[in-house]
Parts: sequence; structure tokens; C-alpha cells
Amino acid sequence: MTLRTLLRIGAAGVVALSLHATAQTTPDAVTDADIALVQQNMESGCVARGLERKDPENEVRSFCSCMTAMLKDKVARSEWQRAIAGAANGRAEDLPDVFKPYLGDVQTCKARKP
Repeated sequence: MTLRTLLRIGAAGVVALSLHATAQTTPDAVTDADIALVQQNMESGCVARGLERKDPENEVRSFCSCMTAMLKDKVARSEWQRAIAGAANGRAEDLPDVFKPYLGDVQTCKARKP
């Protein structure tokens, strides 16, 4: 999965968050529930995109589950907060800085077979 696709999925999660809650103005205002919602929407968006591309469903679900678990494990809470707050405030350019260091790990999910 490319960085652009990851960011699109992340942005979809942030859009869902902004519909769910008031706009976040600072990273400290982003709650654990907000982070969990974005993570859930990232995984759902990943699955939807993979199925839209007609990739095999079991591979899509395996990859997306792996990607989400890896990001939950590796991305610090403060990084999630910064990315979500930035995107909610119209600064989606903050997203690459957060996820870029983990793209190599995401690629290992791609190589993994269900």
C-alpha cells in the first residue's frame, strides 16, 4: 500500500471523526476514543479500498488487520493526537510525518500471506 493510499485512509478516518465530534484544535484535546475511532476507520477504509480494487478478500482483510495492529503498536499516542488534530484543523499534511517512519513495517504486512 502506498503512502498516498494510507493517507487517504487516514483522512477518511479523520473525516468520520469530525462528523462524530467537535473539531479538535489541539493534540491534547484528542481522546483515546477519538484515536480508536480513527484507527477503526483506517482499517475499514483499507478493507473497502482493497475490495474495490478486486483484491482477494482474505488477503485484504489479513493485510488491513496487520497494518492496523502494527500502527496501533508502533505509533505513539502523542503522534496519533498530533496527526488527528492537524487533519481536523485542515492540516492533512501532518499525516505523512506521522506514518512515514512505519511504511517499511506496513510493507511487511503486504508480504505476509493469510
